[in-house]
Amino acid sequence: MKLSNNRISIKLVRPYELGWTDTHATQVHLPQDYIKNWKKEVVLNGYLVIQDYGTERISAYSLPTDGKWNDKPPRSPRIRKTPFKENKGKYPSAWERIKIAGNLIKKRFGNDKILLITCKNTEIENNFIIILCKFDNLVLNVFKNHTDLKLTKNISKVYYEGDKSFQIIKNLAERMCELIQIKLDENYDDDFFDIKNLEDARKKIKKLVTYRQGQPKFRSGLMKNYENKCCITGCEVLDVLEACHIYPYLGPKTNHLSNGLILRSDLHLLYDKGLLCIDENYKVKISGRWRNDPMYSIYHGKKISLPHDNLPNKQALNLKLMEFKN
Repeated sequence: MKLSNNRISIKLVRPYELGWTDTHATQVHLPQDYIKNWKKEVVLNGYLVIQDYGTERISAYSLPTDGKWNDKPPRSPRIRKTPFKENKGKYPSAWERIKIAGNLIKKRFGNDKILLITCKNTEIENNFIIILCKFDNLVLNVFKNHTDLKLTKNISKVYYEGDKSFQIIKNLAERMCELIQIKLDENYDDDFFDIKNLEDARKKIKKLVTYRQGQPKFRSGLMKNYENKCCITGCEVLDVLEACHIYPYLGPKTNHLSNGLILRSDLHLLYDKGLLCIDENYKVKISGRWRNDPMYSIYHGKKISLPHDNLPNKQALNLKLMEFKN
């Protein structure tokens, strides 16, 4: 995901914003002055990029205010929980998804330090991006060794093009997007995070993206077949859609369109590991602990969207179903 040279904000999410305290907060603060006209009703349709889970569409709502907060004027924009009555976004509430994603990252990595990066991509519409990831030593070293960011317990800063550390922060945000989209969270190392060696790292990532997304002709046919959407989630973010073989060993028929699906990258990974399958009735089966995961439980039992031509081969589906780890 290519980012624009618009401002980028870095923030360490506070525990109460994710519901980890007794405050029952229903908002997430952003750094001061990040959203223009934030004291009015602002709706931002965009993307939430979640470490170890992938990318989804969200709608963020600013919290309008003309009063005071704890007897002080509000100093920063806030993302509120509920949509506006007269101005609803197209996608799930950003706050709701941020809260769920924060809990999943905490549980997955045993780390309660969650970094929130807000930026924009180069598209004109729906270009608001929120990146949610663990604040680990690799990220800390980038901040410490290559930026002027003050490492306090309440990190919160907006960077503008022309600022001394802007390009480093932008490189970091782009890298996080790329790594998350191709599910490299468990395997990345300093090589992938070498901010100064950006082009070499990007070539490695591009090679892995090409491998994950599938052979060009096979992918192109499937994308047309499934109207450029994930057959399970309906996701239309092209950067995270991958061509998936239903069963990889069918001889000459391996790359036939009836032996393929279009899946979001995180679902493709679960499918390859036998943690997600599709039965002969075209219904999704989610395995074990993932079935109780709020990010994936909503898809268990759901019927996939079927293409007009080249329906998924039921023989191939049944072969893959034998590998399912229920």
